Amino acid sequence: MAGPLQKNKISLGSKDSSYLISDSFASIIKHILLAVITGAIAWAFAAILKEIIVHSNEYLFSNFQNDATYVLSSSHGNDLIKPEINTPETRSILEHMKSPWIFLGIIMIGAFVRAFLFRSKSWHTSQGDGATDTISYFLNTYNQSGAEQIQDRYSKPTFLEAIRRMFITALTLGAGGSGGLEGPIIPIGESVGSGICKKFGIKDQNTLRTIQIAGIAAAVCTLLNAPFSSALFALEVAYAERIIYRTFLYSIFAVITAFYLNRIIFSSESASLFHIPQEHAYTLMEYVQVSIVAIFLSAPCGLGLKLFFNYLKKKTQSLPILLAAPIGALCVALIALGLWFWLGIEPKYILGMSEGTLSDLLMGSGSPLLQVWWILLVIIVAKILSTGFTLMTGGSAGLLVPAMILGGTMGAVVFHLHHFIPGLTHTSPNIFIIAGIASALVAVIEVPLASIALVIEIFGSVYTPAVLLAVSVSHLLTRKLKNHFNISY
Repeated sequence: MAGPLQKNKISLGSKDSSYLISDSFASIIKHILLAVITGAIAWAFAAILKEIIVHSNEYLFSNFQNDATYVLSSSHGNDLIKPEINTPETRSILEHMKSPWIFLGIIMIGAFVRAFLFRSKSWHTSQGDGATDTISYFLNTYNQSGAEQIQDRYSKPTFLEAIRRMFITALTLGAGGSGGLEGPIIPIGESVGSGICKKFGIKDQNTLRTIQIAGIAAAVCTLLNAPFSSALFALEVAYAERIIYRTFLYSIFAVITAFYLNRIIFSSESASLFHIPQEHAYTLMEYVQVSIVAIFLSAPCGLGLKLFFNYLKKKTQSLPILLAAPIGALCVALIALGLWFWLGIEPKYILGMSEGTLSDLLMGSGSPLLQVWWILLVIIVAKILSTGFTLMTGGSAGLLVPAMILGGTMGAVVFHLHHFIPGLTHTSPNIFIIAGIASALVAVIEVPLASIALVIEIFGSVYTPAVLLAVSVSHLLTRKLKNHFNISY
């Protein structure tokens, strides 16, 4: 997902010498205070953006409510669906769609505004997911002297860049684009960390890097409400297989600050992106069976996502800057509206962050269409296409949340098809879904430790064995496939 190739991350990260630093008590206190201040301000930026996105999506997608009554019809109970007719409860999809033109107008207006802003060079850094450029730029500082790095970073916008990124992201995801919020959150957190260091006159490059990572970690924690995973994610996405413990420990103070503010400002339900039930423990054989099935579908799904995005990027690079965003937004709108008219699939399962998809799958709530395996496959394809058109035409969004959605949905597909696999008799889809999330996360983003910690922190320790197995096998399989097909990230 973010930054240069893994080998480049490891190579440049190996130049870090902060482990040789012996902090004095005054230095420890200074770094903790900087981390706490950074955590609080990064939380404010990320929380405002998150609320804007969530509430705008709720309003936008509330125009699409499919209240038709469905019955499942097949020998296995979920192969085909037919809406019951001639009953008082059954209503036409068209009667429940308030106005597709409002949605189409909003997503296109957002795209045209973005296209207009991108005409100015000062807004160019706010295109795309932002994570890739941020991490690449961060690692390239190891090729600079301390004075060069400090001067170079401070000469560029910090808080202003965070505000610009927030605005573009709101115009992308808030207007109905498809993608995750963690991509834009990374440059926002880095900009806040750099801004804090600039305001306090920090001249040490190791301190600057530490607070930049702390800002990223705090911003991600605001989104996911998982402090340990967020600190680990910030390090792994920057350094790959090398963990800088000094930076990690100071980042903990930033994520705890963000986590605490999440808890006291928001309810426990709204603070978490996903809402899931806790379950009983499963047998070891169930973990092994379901994890293997989910892995071998979710890992290729993640790799297919990257292959498609690389292809789409090549095709859209030649588009004029004023046309790229509107064309991408129009494609996204046509996908969502087409599936709404054709199959009654609500756009909330395809557009925006789509975080409600996982919650509905795990809770067994939401649209009854989510109980049909081929509908889930349609949602997977639509999510890949809509996210690709959003990101590859300059939209500000990320891949972490879409990876979770795709993996979890693929896991649900496996559950509904499990009757074709001898020996699988599990009655709940949740372990399939969780294993799919874990394997897709590591396949797309390549942060195995953070993937393990994130899934366990969000969904519960009861899934630990399945998550460990899913991440381990998926990471090994993904690396092999990447090398074989020469897939770059």
